[in-house]
Amino acid sequence: MVKLVVKPIAEVIDEDRIARKTEEYLNEMLRGARIIGDDLYLVDEPTGRATPSLFSYDCIVKSLIRLRFGTITNMEGLRNLARGRAIHDLYQEWFKVVNPRIHVEVESGIETVDTSGRADIVYMREFDGEEIWGLIELKSSWNLNEEREQRYLKQVVSYMLMLEDAGITIREAYLVTMKNVKPLPVMTLLK
Repeated sequence: MVKLVVKPIAEVIDEDRIARKTEEYLNEMLRGARIIGDDLYLVDEPTGRATPSLFSYDCIVKSLIRLRFGTITNMEGLRNLARGRAIHDLYQEWFKVVNPRIHVEVESGIETVDTSGRADIVYMREFDGEEIWGLIELKSSWNLNEEREQRYLKQVVSYMLMLEDAGITIREAYLVTMKNVKPLPVMTLLK
């Protein structure tokens, strides 16, 4: 059996590394962003398709704007996006190192007819000669209230269904935040 190592983000990545990577990504994003107003930036073009991450927003209008016009944000929003990307990249690197005997895919693109998305971490490990596929959704937040958790669960279920359509059955799933690792009830989620 191959043991899986999953820990809260803050336990494995220090703030200095996050800050350095955040600045690097912020500068990169600013070079590619288009200024569209006073402290407003168009970060990326519209997706044109629904994505599971749209479920994680707290505002449906925000989701619709992103779908139709692209990601529009101010400097604080740019910093938050850069920090989130830094945390994701650093955690994904750590995860690969501490799980060397597990097949790991990061930011795997998944598409169906009307939806596309990128799962943070999809992995496969062997247990008694059987392949066990898992999914890890990373969230760079410290606080996880019930409403926010429900939105994230919808996002995870969407990824699970899309992967199922691609022939990959997810049997383990985790929601990893800065201070928690929450195993998700896969069978219950799919009902």
